[in-house]
Amino acid sequence: MKPGESWTHSVSFFNEFDRQTEKLFRESESALTGDIRNKLRVRPEDDKDMVVADAHLVEPFQKLFDSLFFWQPGEYVISLAVSAEPGSASFTKKYRFTLYESDTRELSEYVNDYKYGIGLSFGQEKHSGVNVSLSEHIG
Repeated sequence: MKPGESWTHSVSFFNEFDRQTEKLFRESESALTGDIRNKLRVRPEDDKDMVVADAHLVEPFQKLFDSLFFWQPGEYVISLAVSAEPGSASFTKKYRFTLYESDTRELSEYVNDYKYGIGLSFGQEKHSGVNVSLSEHIG
């Protein structure tokens, strides 16, 4: 990279589920996917509408989302720590970013597509997250 050039990288923040939550998620995902596949199998061939899973199969995902979602509007500071060999190459740097109300709203709306299996059984481009600008945090 030449001086003055900028670069862009994509970073995802994902917390692993604990064992019990992972078990619930996998069981619920299997049931929801099975329901959607069964509905796809029996629908008329010319029907191209999205298939909607039964509400009781979507409910566990709504509850998980409600209990785990924390990306509220505000200022955030993250710390990037790089451990390297030799240790003298290791470093830590802090960055800040802002989430706006529109970012939180966009992320919160992803749950509306769970009934189709989007974001659960398969991904979709419109669920790519939000783009925020990072700046070095001094302080």
